[in-house]
Amino acid sequence: MGFYAREKELSILKDFFGYDGFRGAIVYGRRRIGKSALIKESFKRFGSEASVVYYQCVRENLPGNVARLAQSIEAALGLSHLHFDDFEQAVGFLFEQSRTKPIWLAIDEYPFLSMQDGSLDSQLQRLIDTYGDDSNLKLILSGSSVAMMERILGEDNPLYRRFRLALRLEEMDYYDAAKFMKGFNDEDKIRLYAAFGGSPYFLQDLNPNQSVSMNIKRLLTDNFLSLQTEVETNLSNEVGKIENANAVFQAIAGGAFHFNDILGKTHLANSTVLSQVLDKLQVLGLIVKTAPINDPHNKKKSGYRIKDKISRFYYRYLFPNQSANQWLEPDVFYSQFIEKDFEFKLVPHSFEEVGRQFLARRNNHGLVSPLLLDLGTLWYDDPIHKRNGEFDVVGRSEKGFYFLECKFTSAPVTDQIILQEAQQVANAGYGGARLAFLSRSGYSFQQSYPYDLFTLKDIFDPQLGYSY
Repeated sequence: MGFYAREKELSILKDFFGYDGFRGAIVYGRRRIGKSALIKESFKRFGSEASVVYYQCVRENLPGNVARLAQSIEAALGLSHLHFDDFEQAVGFLFEQSRTKPIWLAIDEYPFLSMQDGSLDSQLQRLIDTYGDDSNLKLILSGSSVAMMERILGEDNPLYRRFRLALRLEEMDYYDAAKFMKGFNDEDKIRLYAAFGGSPYFLQDLNPNQSVSMNIKRLLTDNFLSLQTEVETNLSNEVGKIENANAVFQAIAGGAFHFNDILGKTHLANSTVLSQVLDKLQVLGLIVKTAPINDPHNKKKSGYRIKDKISRFYYRYLFPNQSANQWLEPDVFYSQFIEKDFEFKLVPHSFEEVGRQFLARRNNHGLVSPLLLDLGTLWYDDPIHKRNGEFDVVGRSEKGFYFLECKFTSAPVTDQIILQEAQQVANAGYGGARLAFLSRSGYSFQQSYPYDLFTLKDIFDPQLGYSY
């Protein structure tokens, strides 16, 4: 399969490689997010004038990794019979060679090495300080352990300020994920994004000759196939040592958002225990804490969501029903435990996330005026009807708020829906705000409205893509 999306990240790396002299970069993010593919693609596109060395560390002892790194150096530089006593000598050799010619070195899954020898960061620091002023080496350290990679950027690490670029890869948004979904209609792209999210590893096996439900059954609920095992392995590696993490994940995936709701569903001993679990999961980049843009410091109105979609899918449907998934046929399991909730709850909720991403892309391309300075949810109090709640997709500019209502329904948006939303916004005290709608099934009006009206065609508009 070809390389898709990541245009913005490729542009950043192109600029990084364009500098003369030594430059260091940190590229990191969760497993299966596409780090290795991005590095290799950047080498392919921009490295024609350089000797490129790509080495992926393996889970073996340090001498074994050094020997394998020597083989990669031999292949890249056209040499033979290289031997290095240790890691510092191997990388030092490349620094020396780069004095006369450009060399690009990527050490992928660097944490595998640093866990075996805690002095590697200091070794690299010595090499950079010794050779940095007169070498032409571009050095990329990459890894899936978010916490360990971010420690390299910390003030107490020997490599502090030795790297000019820190690029953290996140899950692709709906627009880039859809590039893996050729052959599917726009509605099904939204459904597939709700299930598989924006991880290239999980998107590359989608089959356009099968329905969304068949792809889900084939890739996620059939115990003889690899993706469910991969999800379980990834999560086990990351959260296996955090007590009560599975309970917290399941609660959030099931719809709990605010702290007290999560506490009630998990039945943990007290709020301190839950706070500790949530803090650890945030450090790992597995969940994210969000707050309404009009009250960002209010803890009671803040909440938590699972960061990647496929983990949310797993904990919503597969984890709580493991026994049934093991002995029921995929068709039966899907119809019993997934189908209705997925179509009528999870996908519409994901469509709101898509709406937020769509608005962000329009804003980044200068298609929203005035420019939005913040984007998220908005908490409101309705004194007239004595209730409160949240608007799910709201932007804030210097001149006020921009509300986007997202409807993933089989029926078009009507006058009644438009007027109800406008009234709700007015009742919340935002009568002068701008309104917009995003509808899966279009619109059916008896009159015209001064609002932005978007359809699925708009959210996949080619002009929203990145170019460089």
